Amino acid sequence: MQQEEVILGARALGDQILKIMPTYDIMLSQIEDIRESVKLLNDCNSDRDTRKQVYNNTIGIFGPRGAGKSSALYTLKSDLDNKSSILFPLIEPDNFGENTKIIGSIVGFLKKEGEALLEELKKGELKEEQRQKLVDYYNAGVYKPNNKLQQLIHETIEYHLYTENQYRNILTQHYEDLAVYIKNSSRVLSPDIAFKRKLNELIDEIIRVKQALDTPNEPILVFIFIDDIDLKTSKTRELMEALLQYTDHPNIVTVLSGDYDILLESLTLALLADEPLQQIGLDVYDSLKALEHPYNRSGVEKIELLTIMKRKSELAHEYLKKIIPSARRHQLVNWNTVTIPRFSFGKYDLLDRMAQLMGDRSIFNYVNLNVNTNDKNERDHYLPIKNSYIVFDERPRGLVNAYYNLVQLINDLEVSKTDLLRSVKAFVDTLILSNTKLVKQQQWLFDQFLQWGSDENSTYINYSVAGKNNNEDSDRESLELQIFIVAEIVKKLLPNVRYNAGDFTTFKGSLFEKFIHGNKGKEVNVHSYGYRLYHLMRGLVLHMDVPAAMLMIEYLSMSTYDPYYYEYEYTRDNKRSEKDRFVVERVAQLLQQYPSIFEPLYYKAQNEKNDEINKALNILYDLCYVPSGYEVTELVFEEVLRNFKFQKTQDGLSDEEIKRTLFINNLTRIREKQQKEFTERNRADLVSSVVVLAKDQNRNLAKALEFISRKLSENPSIELSKSVTQTIEINMGKFSDYVFDKLKEPNIKVQIEMTASIGKVFEKFMSEYSGGNNTIYSECKNLVRDYINPDNKYTYLDLKGYIKIINRLKALASNNRVWYGRSEARNLYNSLQYSSIIAEHSLNNNEENNNLFFTGNDIFILSLYYQYYASTQKFSDDQKYESAKARIRTELDEAFKNIKDQTEIELREFDLRLDEAEEQLKTSGEIE
Repeated sequence: MQQEEVILGARALGDQILKIMPTYDIMLSQIEDIRESVKLLNDCNSDRDTRKQVYNNTIGIFGPRGAGKSSALYTLKSDLDNKSSILFPLIEPDNFGENTKIIGSIVGFLKKEGEALLEELKKGELKEEQRQKLVDYYNAGVYKPNNKLQQLIHETIEYHLYTENQYRNILTQHYEDLAVYIKNSSRVLSPDIAFKRKLNELIDEIIRVKQALDTPNEPILVFIFIDDIDLKTSKTRELMEALLQYTDHPNIVTVLSGDYDILLESLTLALLADEPLQQIGLDVYDSLKALEHPYNRSGVEKIELLTIMKRKSELAHEYLKKIIPSARRHQLVNWNTVTIPRFSFGKYDLLDRMAQLMGDRSIFNYVNLNVNTNDKNERDHYLPIKNSYIVFDERPRGLVNAYYNLVQLINDLEVSKTDLLRSVKAFVDTLILSNTKLVKQQQWLFDQFLQWGSDENSTYINYSVAGKNNNEDSDRESLELQIFIVAEIVKKLLPNVRYNAGDFTTFKGSLFEKFIHGNKGKEVNVHSYGYRLYHLMRGLVLHMDVPAAMLMIEYLSMSTYDPYYYEYEYTRDNKRSEKDRFVVERVAQLLQQYPSIFEPLYYKAQNEKNDEINKALNILYDLCYVPSGYEVTELVFEEVLRNFKFQKTQDGLSDEEIKRTLFINNLTRIREKQQKEFTERNRADLVSSVVVLAKDQNRNLAKALEFISRKLSENPSIELSKSVTQTIEINMGKFSDYVFDKLKEPNIKVQIEMTASIGKVFEKFMSEYSGGNNTIYSECKNLVRDYINPDNKYTYLDLKGYIKIINRLKALASNNRVWYGRSEARNLYNSLQYSSIIAEHSLNNNEENNNLFFTGNDIFILSLYYQYYASTQKFSDDQKYESAKARIRTELDEAFKNIKDQTEIELREFDLRLDEAEEQLKTSGEIE
């Protein structure tokens, strides 16, 4: 990256002004509107001495301390044309003494501007056109010292002095006779009116002369800039009165900046000072006491409790409305973690600089894969991890200081990669001292948490004290995140610093737990097994490297659901399928940034026997193995499935869940067959069967669905009324009760079809090396062999036998105490889980009858309901989702294989074998 100049303090920002003041262009348009108004006024040749209109051309720029208000004023000054503008220097009331008046400063600036014009006139280097317009300033081509502008300057100063008490006293006390006394006294009878008249005359003449000399293409405006109008309470009232009384000239534009809340407070105090509280026996606390008011504002008799302070505050608010019109108030942006990454001085923003410092993928950023990643100069090459930018101050003044040291640190890194302690310390210390929140904790931070030494090895990060500071004023959660980010910066740039790994893990876990919970997580017992997405994210985030974990948290924050997880039961309102999809696609995105994240997780799950990680990986496996057709069926037949409400068990699958999955497989067969084979002729045959099956309680539903489906096929664009759709859903609910009763029958059989794909998975499961005869894998093989004969095309099992097989396969696939057979068991488990269906009774092995559980009328109802649903609803494109699941499955399998191979190599070096390690665990009771 190129070098850039970083300037501390207020400055003209150029195009960067839009980042802190998005309405800057609107402000420029408002100034042009003022010019147009002046132009119309000039065209009408109005007599300004007699005009009645009061002009208010005041513009306000508001924001808190350090928000960039002064820079906004400097930017505006630099953007205004000097030919068509008279630009006063910035007036800062805070620099004024008690005897210095705002209006006096304005008069002084006008005097200076007028004298500069007189100097130019005195030179006499005018063109003929200019000389003709200013003929009254010359006598036979010779400059007249005693001219109108010179006189107006003197008179304006003189009349301004009349408005001051000390000068009025001097004037009236010094006289020679009665006539002189009367003359002097008449000058001070109405000094404000006389001064205002002279002030306007002076402004008019300065504009006339400048217009003739500079010949601008547009009317000249006089700009008065007043910065930090809120800082000095004693000047606030004076400033407001001066604006109202003296700056209502059509060519004067007053641009004010300040903090609106503080300005309102200052004005309220000034108004309160007008009240003679002490004279009537009240003190400052009495101004906060409620007073009884017999009428409310609508005139209805009522007791309304108000305070003097509240009255004055409301009056100040209305006063400011009059002085600074709401339409011309421009609020600077409140910088936050969303906008701070885009803070910049030019081409490169803070995000780019942090990527340069920390790397392409860090706690602050990741790569935007939607742009040309080979072009480092391409804008938006990086995307921010917004939570990490909480360590920067939320005000430009603090950001500038941090940015300044950041650029210095980067320059030092380019020169040398060693001995960076001083540069890193300067940057980190500036982060802390410029941050409004962190600076309050600086003593605790430097004394207890971040203990700087003379070099890397003597620098210590004390995670054991993190979160234990007792400052009640601070936001504990944000402070914990801030100090965590600070420590990560130090560790990244100074890798040899010392810290206790256990304390770090504890602190990281407690901090990240809050992000995994989400805003609504504290309201429910998320630690129960039923919240599977929560456990998935917990197992990944708490055990991944920090940059990947921070990115995963960033992805979770993009969810439109709060929280992103749900209780693991099948209800209509928990958005289960949408949330599953969101989480899976985010994990796939994470893999694009960090392709190897699963290997260290598997290492911890297997070799360190970390059950939390193992649980998370198993949940992720389950999510990514669900076939797309299965998910579509769940969506279509949601109303039919409504009776299946259950909790997922800790140790395997509940009978209800297995039964529900089988039932959905049956529905999928019907749905897919209906898609291919449901012709008009088949419909006619099924309609006739409705008449035959008159005793079936669902006959009316079948006839209604047939009629609606026929109408939809004749006119696909027809819109069904709400009453019709509600009636269908109610009847399908009743049909659900009917089906659910059938599922309660004790003699339900399960049909397993040995298709080519299942046969291949089955063969692999049975043929892979099981690690000996005493492993879980070998025992599971024996069980499966007892129940399933691969030579038979169809196998029929009672429900208990099928559940036994499924749960044993699931247990093996999920067991992080074993190595052998996990992948093979998972593949067979998922193949059987999503292909087996419910049959009514056992048939001969070679006979095919896929849907004996349903009667002909049941199939007719379900087929027509699918056609009705497909005609009224649109299915989203699942290609992206399916690609994400496939990518994750591949990476999980590859990671497990790599860790297994690595473990075998490690054991072989000590003349040990993997199967021996598993047998020892089984002997010790760790494997059941």
